[in-house]
Amino acid sequence: MGNCCGGSSVPKVIIPDPENGKEYKVLCKKAGMMSSDFEVFQDCDDKKKWLFIDKKGSIWKDPKYILENYVRDEKKQGKVLASAKIGDANVKVYGHETHEDSDGSDDYSADSGDEADVQTTKMKWAQKLKVKLYSDREMNTQVAEVVVKAKGKAKKIERTVTSTDEEGNESSSTSVDVKKKVKKMIYKLHFMDGKDDCEIHLKGKFNGKESDLVWTCPVFEASTKGFFNPKVTISTKWKDTGFAFLLGFITAAELAPNDIADNVKVW
Repeated sequence: MGNCCGGSSVPKVIIPDPENGKEYKVLCKKAGMMSSDFEVFQDCDDKKKWLFIDKKGSIWKDPKYILENYVRDEKKQGKVLASAKIGDANVKVYGHETHEDSDGSDDYSADSGDEADVQTTKMKWAQKLKVKLYSDREMNTQVAEVVVKAKGKAKKIERTVTSTDEEGNESSSTSVDVKKKVKKMIYKLHFMDGKDDCEIHLKGKFNGKESDLVWTCPVFEASTKGFFNPKVTISTKWKDTGFAFLLGFITAAELAPNDIADNVKVW
């Protein structure tokens, strides 16, 4: 676990597992400030701690997720309602454009007498990854997968400043600034039985506030607020409630446009 199970204490009142097909709205928030695990609250009421999302690994390093209840066994593990893992991302870069400038006229250079060489590289990128969802802790029985495709642009500015001291000795330092933006995203959900396949639609402005984004599909509706302490709200009346909760959480909390842009490796 990101935190051992003790990081999320068993509530005094254990709420029964969700009923499949019944309408629910839940809130997911971190089990602790430094934890990667999340707690799920029924009716978005922080007094109704209901389920637990155990996250293993980082977002781009073999991440795995297990949604379980608080009925613990001798291993201090709850009953699994759903599990998932995110596969390695396949990234392609293209359309590179690079130009160099020797800039000795900006404010800094004019004041210091130093010269700055600036190299700017622009390019485009495309990324594809898969989220596989399972019904068991061991992740042997796959029930669905989501293919997430993203396209965007990136710009890298390398600025090398050369200084000359009073004795004529030169020294240089280089700073690098990388900016990445998502221009397009597609989420496609495929079930292993070939039924109920659908697209997860994303509403809102990319590269803006994630609180303005809403993901919708027949399985769930989800939104998120916050960055360092994200809170995800999920609504569903899907026939497999645990599956819907976990899929909605991963989509909104881990695979939002800003998450993709921050983690895509283009250099």
